[in-house]
Amino acid sequence: MQKVADASNFPRHAVGPQAPGSAARNASATQSNDDHNPQRSKRAVIARKLASLSAAFLAATILSSIFASDAGRMRMLSSAVPEIGSVIAFAGFGLDQVTLKGQRYALVADIFEALDLENTRTFADFDAAAARTRIEAISWVATAELRRVYPSQLVVDITERKPFALWQEADGRTSLVDRDGRVLSSMGRHDAPQGLVRIKGAGAPEAASGLWEDLARYPKFEALLEEAARISRRRWSLNLKNGAVIELPSGAVSAALQRLHDWPGFEGISQRGNTIVDMRTAGRIAIRPTEPVEPIAQQHIGPRNISDLLEPAG
Repeated sequence: MQKVADASNFPRHAVGPQAPGSAARNASATQSNDDHNPQRSKRAVIARKLASLSAAFLAATILSSIFASDAGRMRMLSSAVPEIGSVIAFAGFGLDQVTLKGQRYALVADIFEALDLENTRTFADFDAAAARTRIEAISWVATAELRRVYPSQLVVDITERKPFALWQEADGRTSLVDRDGRVLSSMGRHDAPQGLVRIKGAGAPEAASGLWEDLARYPKFEALLEEAARISRRRWSLNLKNGAVIELPSGAVSAALQRLHDWPGFEGISQRGNTIVDMRTAGRIAIRPTEPVEPIAQQHIGPRNISDLLEPAG
């Protein structure tokens, strides 16, 4: 077993005895020589500074090599010994400038918070993978690419998500969502961009992309659609612009749309509106009005009393 000895156990270098007062005389002689030769004193100061700079450069070179080969170990070392950060910055690893590209809707403050620059002074301290993960957790961000531009610039390339639908929740609040069902931001119904899909109900954002893939095969349905409502997280109810409603089954949506497309009666529904087309039962299309029909007032058949049977007296 290899033993590691503590430095305090090593013997000190022996120092030979000196005659009393010899040390004082030597110091006095050195001081006297420096006073009589100021040029030599100046050269000594310059030599000491050059030695310090050389040592710092050598240390920076060694640390740079460690950083280039093992950034994780370098971050640990920099955290353990804060003074190393200054040496690393001197070696050209300082993080002095950040450039954002591709950002439009994501908040700049959120991106800089994700970069955690307050705790990062150099590239040796910077964990690019962790920063990228934090940035991509921002609602508007799809992907983020981080790269260094020498000597001290960090470039962050952002690819943002695209709004797909305006989603209305049960409490009436509306939000922008993308095709993956990710909520991007809250937005008023009348402030949303034109051309977005309108959906509502719990579970609608996650299922909307699949529905629109089916609708894309039938352009006439898509053109008539005003809003799609998710019912009990299981099925869709399509509200058309003319007031008609199509109740789709919980499964086999594409097959149901194909039956509706082939049904001759749909042409009249698309023109008349105010009709519910119920397709929840396989192989059957049920039609009923959207508004309940008031019962016809009952006609009085026959006399109400005996006097109606009697002819008026002449």
